[in-house]
Amino acid sequence: MDCFLNNPNLPTALIALLVALITFNQYRVAKAKLKLDLFERRFNIFHKAWTSLSEAVIDESKIQQYGFWSPFNNDLHEASFLFGKKVTKYLDKCVYQWNQLRTYSIEKKSVPPGGHLIMPHPWPGQNASPSNGGTRG
Repeated sequence: MDCFLNNPNLPTALIALLVALITFNQYRVAKAKLKLDLFERRFNIFHKAWTSLSEAVIDESKIQQYGFWSPFNNDLHEASFLFGKKVTKYLDKCVYQWNQLRTYSIEKKSVPPGGHLIMPHPWPGQNASPSNGGTRG
């Protein structure tokens, strides 16, 4: 036991062990911070999409404030970077359908009473039926 306590390398080994523990803890903290930062950025995009879609569903007159662009346009590039292809494709579909709702809302106001309105075209790849954007009379 004396040879272990009188070893001149013991303090160096203890310091190295302490440095390794501190480094590992810093790694864990940095990893958790990265997850939190990504969550905050992703949640920001989710919240914007949720708010815009809710406005469009609840009161289509609120979409008039955006003019001819959808509220998703500014977030599509950031969403593709943070989420990947699947969510980007979904947001592209939302933009398309938002624009179709906007077109339908404008056309609905211009149809005289008793007139017929043709629904916008469905999302590419869907069948044209009244439940998903087909023709209604």
